[in-house]
This record gives sequence, structure tokens and C-alpha cells, in this order.
Amino acid sequence: MLIHENNRGKGAALRTAFAWVRENLPRMVGVVTVDGDGQHDPEDVRRVAEELAREPNGGLVLGVRSFAGDVPFRSRLGNFWTRGLFRLITGLSVSDTQTGLRGIPAVLLPRLLAIPGDRYEYEIRMLADARRHPAPPREVSVRTIYLDGNASSHYRPLRDTFRTQLALWGTLFHRKRST
Repeated sequence: MLIHENNRGKGAALRTAFAWVRENLPRMVGVVTVDGDGQHDPEDVRRVAEELAREPNGGLVLGVRSFAGDVPFRSRLGNFWTRGLFRLITGLSVSDTQTGLRGIPAVLLPRLLAIPGDRYEYEIRMLADARRHPAPPREVSVRTIYLDGNASSHYRPLRDTFRTQLALWGTLFHRKRST
């Protein structure tokens, strides 16, 4: 089991896991990430893993929710806003920018290890980096599940939204400097 003695954030946890996979499982097809807040059905996780295995050298595989039904307003609004801003800034159309259910090909792990960010902003940077991949992200429709209004989530709406939006805007300025 991989453990940080202190909570360093989701981005730090993901990079630690990616580094471990690269070092210890060099023949692995890829990694599937799953949030710990009960939002992902095991059958959907399996479907994302199967899509990853189907094309292991392709782009990211995103388990995307439809946001239909009993979805907290802040989640619906946050995804709507970020999805539009993401498309404007990156040119990529992604249905669910906040999904934590992702299939990540092993060939992308070295790139993803170099992306900065220790908290939720890491995931939006990972997604924005997809515009530089040879293959665009692939989407797998998954169930939309919110348990108790998403009470178990560690996402802090004001602080974490500010961080993710700042990181997304930062990718625009980084892109302009690098072209």
C-alpha cells in the first residue's frame, strides 16, 4: 500500500501511484483511477478498463457522467462552467471535466509525472495536457451517482474551484508562451 504520512492532496497521490506503477509494473497497459467518494459503479470501472485495454497506446479514457437526475446543483453548474471554459481554452470537447474515473495508458505516465499540482488542479492540468497527445481523449458513458448529496467528497467548492480554474487559465498562457 502506498501512503503519504501527511495529506499532500490528490495530485500528489496520483503522481506517487503513477511512479510506483512505472517502476514496479513496467508491462502494465495502464492505470485506472477511481475517486474514493462512492461515485463510481464497479461495472463502469470495468468498462473504462476494457476501453483502455482495447487501445492501450491511445489517449486518456474518461468515464463521463450525463449529470441527469438527482445531481447537486454545484456539481451540475461546476461541470457546465468548466466544460465550456475547457473547450474555449484547449480546443478539446470533453463531456465531463471533473471525472475521477480515468483510464490512463502507460505510455502517458512519464508525461503525467511531470505535470505540476498536488491537489485537484492536477486533474484539470492532466486533461488539458491531452491536447498534446497524438490521440484525443475517449469517452465511456457511466452512471451518475451522488451519495447523500456527495457528502463524502473532500472537494472544497470555493478553494478547490479557484485552484482548478486558475490552473486551467494557466494552461492557456503556457500554450501561448510555448508556440
